[in-house]
Amino acid sequence: MRSTPRARCRPGTDAARAADIALAVPAPETCHLLVHERGWSADAWQGWAADALVRRLLVR
Repeated sequence: MRSTPRARCRPGTDAARAADIALAVPAPETCHLLVHERGWSADAWQGWAADALVRRLLVR
């Protein structure tokens, strides 16, 4: 059985910081701010959130 390689956090990002980012970026409050108060479309927010999580958390 082959194991799937695990993604690694970016250098300088410890588990606690990664958890904070993973909670804050997709939080309902963040969505509300950007979509309802700043006028982003739901699709734009969703794309930004996914991109932000990958860019801030994973080593490429």
